[in-house]
Parts: sequence; C-alpha cells; structure tokens
Amino acid sequence: MKRAYYYFIASLPVLKYDENPPFSLEEFLRDCLRFLSKEDYRLIDKLLRDEDFQNKKDKGVSQAWVEFNRDLRNEIAWYRAKRNRKDPKEFLRKERTGDSYLTEIVVQASKAADPLAGERIFDAARWQLLDGLLTAHYFDREILFVYGLKLKILERFQKLNSPQGQAAFDEYKNIVLPELSLVS
Repeated sequence: MKRAYYYFIASLPVLKYDENPPFSLEEFLRDCLRFLSKEDYRLIDKLLRDEDFQNKKDKGVSQAWVEFNRDLRNEIAWYRAKRNRKDPKEFLRKERTGDSYLTEIVVQASKAADPLAGERIFDAARWQLLDGLLTAHYFDREILFVYGLKLKILERFQKLNSPQGQAAFDEYKNIVLPELSLVS
C-alpha cells in the first residue's frame, strides 16, 4: 500500500518554472530522509540521482519520465547527427520514436537565439510533462519525485545564471563552428 505524506507535501513551497528554487535538491532529500519511509526515501533518492534508473515495480510516473527524457535526448541526438552529416543511429540510447511533438521541440530549440534559450525550451517541455504526470497523485511519493525533478531543473538554471555559469556560457557561445544545414 502506498503511503500518504500529507503534512510534508503540504509544507513544500510551490515551484514556478522561471523562479529560483526555494532550497537545494540536497536539502529536499534531507527532508525526505526525515519524513519518508526508508523504502520510499531510497527509491526517490535513486530516481533523482540516476536519470536512467527505472523502478521495475512502478509503470507510472518514473517510467513515463525516464522514457520521455530518453526519447527527447534521442531526438536531440538525431537532429544534431543529421545536421553534422553523421549516422544518427550510433548516438541513440534506444530506438527512435519519431514522436512529432518531440521533433517540434527540437526544431524550436534549434531556432532559438542561443544555446541557453534552446535548453530552456527543452526544460519547459520537461516541466510540462511533469505537470501532466501529477494527475491522480496528491500526497504520495510520486508527487515528491516530480517535485525533486522540478528542483533539479530550477537548480540547473540557477547555476547557468550565476556569474560562473554565465562566463562558461559566454565562452561556449564564442566557439566558432562551421555552418551546417539539416540533411533530411
């Protein structure tokens, strides 16, 4: 039977996509350690630290997340390989789905003003998926897993927006690459 974490979940601040996280993922996991059963804590910790980990018992939220994230990364790899005239199959983690929604996300990101804006498009799609995964979940560990994933997204952009992150981005932006066109 799944446990409900009414008080813990109710105490968590709302996360908004374009705002700084209220606390770090590590602080969140420390609170999870205090309030969750050992089994639920171990599962959430593993899911949040290992992007490719799939809970064999759960065919729901964690599986949907892993599959979406893998399929999005595959679509990005496919697009970049084609653009660079390479065989995309050698870069895929699993068979390409050819999902038109994912293709559209990658095309939008490729048209972004800069790579950081493109990354924001990818993460906005991830955020949207996470919001959709919350359906029929209210006070269970799946809510906490999604919350942790959203914290990871916010932390990543907080680091990229820091002075060190901005310096690294500026250095990356100034790398001159040959102009290549997308090959169908």
